[in-house]
Amino acid sequence: MMKKIIIIGFVLLFVSAVYGIDPPPPEPGVDILVAPLTADFGMVPSGSTSLPVSFTIKNTGTFGDLIISSLIVNSTAFSVQSYNCTVLPITLNNTCTFDVVFAPSSSGVMSATVSITSNDPDAPVINIPLSGEGTVPDILVADPSLPYDDLILSFGDITEGNSLTKTVGVTNIGKADLTIASVGQNDPLAAPFSFALDGCTEMTLAPNQLCEINVTFSPVSTGPFSDTFDIVSNDPDEASV
Repeated sequence: MMKKIIIIGFVLLFVSAVYGIDPPPPEPGVDILVAPLTADFGMVPSGSTSLPVSFTIKNTGTFGDLIISSLIVNSTAFSVQSYNCTVLPITLNNTCTFDVVFAPSSSGVMSATVSITSNDPDAPVINIPLSGEGTVPDILVADPSLPYDDLILSFGDITEGNSLTKTVGVTNIGKADLTIASVGQNDPLAAPFSFALDGCTEMTLAPNQLCEINVTFSPVSTGPFSDTFDIVSNDPDEASV
């Protein structure tokens, strides 16, 4: 009898594999489905807030209400907004939505996780990875003389009564817009120096964009002369150059 039972069991398994007998149906219950399962917010200027990314939670189960007990983000740079998922149960085949925004306060690549806790017995916690990069502007001031970025504009020797004009270039080498508020407003030039052209005041420079300032030296007497002027911008490290 033992041999017959073993042989019959083998035949049944063989028949099931060959003829595709369906397995038993799953146990009835709630089943959570979340989409999307990740979000990359890209580059967002520091101090601003990204557009929201919407997520959908659906109860794809066969019996019972899906209950979301918590939605938690483990980083202050990301936050959950505009959601009703924890207010009411989600009935069969129905959905709820929630939004996540990215608001970096500094520069650099950042990541976080949204954790969704529910009464789904197979997936009680779903973790959604988030990523984004906070960006800031970065001012570079360069002149024609080596070294270009030493913030020294040298005119050399000029005969009195003559003049010479040199160009200072201002470039945004950062990843966010650079706004130049003023040139020479708090620290203006005085004779024999003057601005021949100010192409930077109240300008907003996109990354890698350039504006120019022309400075003229017109001595009317002999002797050494020196002066300074300032450039005020929203560069967080060099607000005034």
